[in-house]
Amino acid sequence: MENTKLKENRGFKIKNEISVVCAGDCNFIKPIQVMIKSMEVNTSAPVNVYILQKGWSMEEKKETIRKFSEEKIKIHFIQMDQEIPAEQLKISATIPIEAYYRLFLNKLLPEAMEQVIYLDGDILVEGDIKELWEIPMDGKALMAATEMFHEAYYVSSPLALRTWKKMRIPEKQKYFNSGVLKVNLKKWRQEKIGEKIIQYLTENKEDVLWHDQDGLNTVLWNDRKELPAEWNVMTALFYENDYSRIDITEKEAKMWMEHPKILHYTNSKEKPWKETCRHPRKDRYFIYEIML
Repeated sequence: MENTKLKENRGFKIKNEISVVCAGDCNFIKPIQVMIKSMEVNTSAPVNVYILQKGWSMEEKKETIRKFSEEKIKIHFIQMDQEIPAEQLKISATIPIEAYYRLFLNKLLPEAMEQVIYLDGDILVEGDIKELWEIPMDGKALMAATEMFHEAYYVSSPLALRTWKKMRIPEKQKYFNSGVLKVNLKKWRQEKIGEKIIQYLTENKEDVLWHDQDGLNTVLWNDRKELPAEWNVMTALFYENDYSRIDITEKEAKMWMEHPKILHYTNSKEKPWKETCRHPRKDRYFIYEIML
């Protein structure tokens, strides 16, 4: 494990301090920097940020570190030398191998760390991450928010989990999004959860639709605590015209869209840095980008 500036970061108590992890290749450096900047602006406490990466140059790493206040954000880089059976896993142009890095958190992060927040790079942290860190997990392996796309709301929905019946998961079990996760690392290590997910994904590769997310939903459907929706406000919510299809009220939907604690640009065409983006809140991305 390669930790840039780890020696200078001894003031952080790994077990108790807020720890956030993200992942991305060298093509995703700017979005990750913007995400971290949004977190720096809105946090009330220091945060350890672990970036799982492969292919970043030393200059790119140093430049990333320079963009943040050391009093609030401590950057650690973890070189991904972990053996990932890439040929056995489903990857695509929009979801590369880096999406699977989150499944190895129990092996990659320090043993003393008992929980961690995982964030995709295509999000903005508009709330205080300390609030999310302090939400109790109640012994569950994972906290995650339910999908906001009505065609992927339940595991049995048309664009959700194809193997729900085969895996004997209840039809009305809600399908969750893996872009914002709070992970119980202690439980993941004890129960070898990452290994179980990889096994499912390799054995069911032809039926996998949403990559790592399918594996997480299959293995942890009964070991997940619901993450409050405002901590993962997804693109689909902004285009939903019947909120009853995702079991929320119009008042709730408007509140989350207007005041998200985490804004998640989930659709591949709706990334703010793409010309195809028509997201009504894409301007929020550029507000943080100019702060870099």
